Amino acid sequence: MLLISLAATLWAWRSNQKQAFERARTRFHNEVERTRRAILFRLEVYEDGLYGTRSLFEANGDVTREVFREYIENLKLEQRYPGIQGIGFSQYLKPEELNAHIAAVRREGFPNYTVRPEGDREEYTSIVYLEPFDWRNQRAFGYDMFSEPVRQKAMEYARSTGTTAVSGKVILVQETNTDVQPGFLMYLPLYRKGVPLETAEQRRSALRGYIYSPFRVGDLLKELIQERPPLATFEFYAGETTDPESLMYRMQASASAASSRLTELSRFEVGGQTWTLRFFSSPEFDALVSENTNQFILPAGLAISFLLFGITISIAQTERRALRLADEITARLRESERSILALNEELTDALYRSEKLAITGRLMATVAHEINNPLEALMNLLYVLQTLPPGDPRAKEYVRQAQDQLAILSNISRQTLAPYRAAGFPVATNISELLDDVLSVFRAKLMALNIQVERQYPPSVQVTIYPSELRQVFTNLLANALDAMDRGGRLAIAVESRNEEVAVSISDNGCGIAPERMQSIFEPFFTTKGDKGVGVGLWIVKTILSKLGGTIDVQSSTAAHDHGTKFTVVVPRGAGEPVAYSSAQKARSPGNPPGNLP
Repeated sequence: MLLISLAATLWAWRSNQKQAFERARTRFHNEVERTRRAILFRLEVYEDGLYGTRSLFEANGDVTREVFREYIENLKLEQRYPGIQGIGFSQYLKPEELNAHIAAVRREGFPNYTVRPEGDREEYTSIVYLEPFDWRNQRAFGYDMFSEPVRQKAMEYARSTGTTAVSGKVILVQETNTDVQPGFLMYLPLYRKGVPLETAEQRRSALRGYIYSPFRVGDLLKELIQERPPLATFEFYAGETTDPESLMYRMQASASAASSRLTELSRFEVGGQTWTLRFFSSPEFDALVSENTNQFILPAGLAISFLLFGITISIAQTERRALRLADEITARLRESERSILALNEELTDALYRSEKLAITGRLMATVAHEINNPLEALMNLLYVLQTLPPGDPRAKEYVRQAQDQLAILSNISRQTLAPYRAAGFPVATNISELLDDVLSVFRAKLMALNIQVERQYPPSVQVTIYPSELRQVFTNLLANALDAMDRGGRLAIAVESRNEEVAVSISDNGCGIAPERMQSIFEPFFTTKGDKGVGVGLWIVKTILSKLGGTIDVQSSTAAHDHGTKFTVVVPRGAGEPVAYSSAQKARSPGNPPGNLP
């Protein structure tokens, strides 16, 4: 009897320890995933900044140093892009262009300017713009990044693919003899306008230079990881290995594999470069395991075991004494059971509070996802307005488009802060004009990817609806379609007028959605884009359409010969006395009533 009781006690104690360890390991893994996603999200924000800067060059042709400086100042890098060292332009030069280029920059007021390192090469690049142009960034002025193998590899990848590229581990030329940190660079190629870019050779011939940003890894991660994860520390490596020469960053007081109870590797790829994060459990992890372990099981089990042993002996002496002892043990067992149940309730409450915090984080990710696109479009529109001459007829159209983006931002803000408050009033909206407005926001990306757009809709189909919310629906669907297509894809938009309804279909010939994923695409935080997606776009689309009394249908194929996706949105024409939705009133649609106009 004693051996059986001791074995049961040992089993219960080991089982409780294992459960406590598994709960702590789940929280550890969640922190690993949260850190990885935070890094990926921040890199995507930096990439958006490079695309916005490239749009400046594509819209204006030659950009002067003063215009470039004002544009970067308006981006407010320290507030909107913390951790970045700056944004610059590196010009591509052929050997026969080198002397004329140096002379031109010297005439701008830089008599000591030259392209360095000096020497004969088949092709050159030179950093001509880099803002903010402070003492650290001035050390990179005129540097030929193509002369260094690690940088050259990333620049050739960007030039050949036409996409963003990230370099491996380097020491930036901005570094001094103190506080030297490993770094990396992000490149986005800039091509001449009006030339074909279908093949790698065509893109190589059309290259003007690179929009790029340098990063000091220590500064970047300190801005990104504001607080140390309570259960994990990590190391950041360039490449797929964890060799010491690949180490980019080690969190202060990071544990080692030998002293850590739990380690985890996480790899991800950005711009052709693989990064490796190695996480170690911290002493806080051990403390959490100990905290979640029931400390009463072992002593209570041992006590019960010896009590049972004593009872067995006592039974041989007297039946009455055995019964009395059995009643006493039963009472103690029930008290132990009540203690365990109370402890389990406390653990359940703690888990519930943790889940509430996780849901709050997800909501913040949703708001960031929806605000990012209109903010970027608004920044580009405002800057282009600044560069137009007085009286330019295009200014009115750009102002109208900027008001549309403000309406979207206002609507998102109101939906976030007061989801059950009635918002504005429906207006008579021309579906064709609204679709064209949304397409104009994606014009630069459509041109960069050489996407063919097919419009099939009559010019005068109207519905009485909230235009800013319908614009949000079309923006999400078009953004998903562009993400799904490769260069040279086809985008088809059609409008069909039905009795009391209007149907809008958006089709692409992208990769399609696998059949097993079709049932989950409208669920929150489910994404088919891997690390590049947040998983809230289609959920928001369905939520908005449900509120508007509309529906959404999807058809998709991943077949090799016929792949692509088609979303069909059906909305009612509306009822009541419509308010005319002219270009002068679009900014006053729901989510931006007249009193809120800037």
